[in-house]
Amino acid sequence: MPGVNGRVLAERLAPRHPAMKVLYMSGYTDTFIAGHGVLEEGTHLLHKPFTEELLVRRVRELLDARSETKKISKLEDTEPPVVAGPDVKSSR
Repeated sequence: MPGVNGRVLAERLAPRHPAMKVLYMSGYTDTFIAGHGVLEEGTHLLHKPFTEELLVRRVRELLDARSETKKISKLEDTEPPVVAGPDVKSSR
């Protein structure tokens, strides 16, 4: 996706697909992401590296989650979560 990152793409698609659910993934640490203002309420995150089993479980949890649930999804049994890709920048 030259010129656009996952967060920007999700923001562009959201008006057309308000029920769309997004799971971000990255190798960045929580500290780095929080310092750049990217973590927001309702953001679902998956930290790399992850197993196929963990990815499938997280996608299933996100698909099964009620839309009105607004909290950051944490991985309690794995590495700390972070947001997508090296080109993620804060919009603030």
